[in-house]
Amino acid sequence: MNFRYYILLIICVTVGDLRSIFKTNVLQPYNIALQPDPLRETHFSFQLGYEGILSAAAFTPRIDGSRNVLQLYQCNQDAIAAFKGFAPETMPGQYAQVFNIDDDNGTHGIFTPRGHLIVPLNGMLGMQVRLAHNVMLHGYVPFLYAELKDIYWCEKNEHVEFEDNNLPNILSVISKLGNIDLCSGWKRLGFGDTVIFVKWQNDYWQMKPILRNVRLSLRGGLNFPTGKKEDINELLALPFGYDQGYGVYFAGFLALHFIRDWRFMIDLEFIQLFGNTKTRRIKTDNEQTDLLLIARERVFVDPGFTQQYTFMLQKRGFFRGLSAALYYQYFKHNDDTYYPLNNFGNFSIINDAESVQEYTTHQFLFQLNYEFNQHEECGSRPNLMLFGKYGFNGKRAILTSSIGMQFTYAF
Repeated sequence: MNFRYYILLIICVTVGDLRSIFKTNVLQPYNIALQPDPLRETHFSFQLGYEGILSAAAFTPRIDGSRNVLQLYQCNQDAIAAFKGFAPETMPGQYAQVFNIDDDNGTHGIFTPRGHLIVPLNGMLGMQVRLAHNVMLHGYVPFLYAELKDIYWCEKNEHVEFEDNNLPNILSVISKLGNIDLCSGWKRLGFGDTVIFVKWQNDYWQMKPILRNVRLSLRGGLNFPTGKKEDINELLALPFGYDQGYGVYFAGFLALHFIRDWRFMIDLEFIQLFGNTKTRRIKTDNEQTDLLLIARERVFVDPGFTQQYTFMLQKRGFFRGLSAALYYQYFKHNDDTYYPLNNFGNFSIINDAESVQEYTTHQFLFQLNYEFNQHEECGSRPNLMLFGKYGFNGKRAILTSSIGMQFTYAF
């Protein structure tokens, strides 16, 4: 390996592999569906990709596919409940008496927040370096731009009561006490989490009537929390990564190559994140809703186990280097657990929040690949990929549908 190889290896380790936005199905650049087949006669490959989001919808245990992403956790937000669970001598406790929470019958202080999430850009850069013994070192860098706009709070009171005519602006009080911007929206640009991994892959040729080859692959590495962090002072300002700390990444697949260039693959991917301590918004009462939490406390976060399952059916050789593939992917992140560092708050109430419970996503991805110079045994091997993605039937997640492209240059 000459000096140029060492430089590329150092760059690959430095940039790593970055996961996309938390609680959505925006594509990770190292997603198995975006990884081109490694070519034995090439040593390096570079990738440039783009995903354009066509739509984003919130899926909750109660609502499926709402274009109003602020319904991610609850349909309505209870402003009166935001002041419950505080000691009487505190400012929230004093406001609780002003708002007569003891007489709260659920007919006032109810709001439906509305907002529109757009993700104009999910860009993906990648590089792979071939090592010895069928091992490759992978590195990817996504950069993401997202915007939450058109924020509006619709009052849902069933009928006008005495309290409604005499209360100050309850949302402005919550905004002041909780130091949270409920109305402005946000624009966020940044990177995601870094995952550096190595991948081993080998073919086992079969001399059978239908089955021609079995391909096995294993990959593993470390997750680094380099992504843009969650902003708890903005409304639903989700992180561009797991926002949870370091973790261990491991995965593998089994691919079967049949006659007439048909392929079937099963891929399993897992991430175990380690706990970390940081300031989070927490519930102080069971009736509170997740977008109007006033209390902010330092807690130790024990992240849930993360897993993704992928099934692929592919047909190669439609026309020269053209191939097509259909993917189904299921993603699940188990419940996180918050451990408060002081005696403030109740453990069971804190962990009753929708935002710390498991979330899931489902998606189909259709892909077209064209491999240039496929019959050449040496030299460059360009590859162009077009794809379309459809997200559906998730839970506590914002699912997107998109189109995109990726260009790979191997040499």
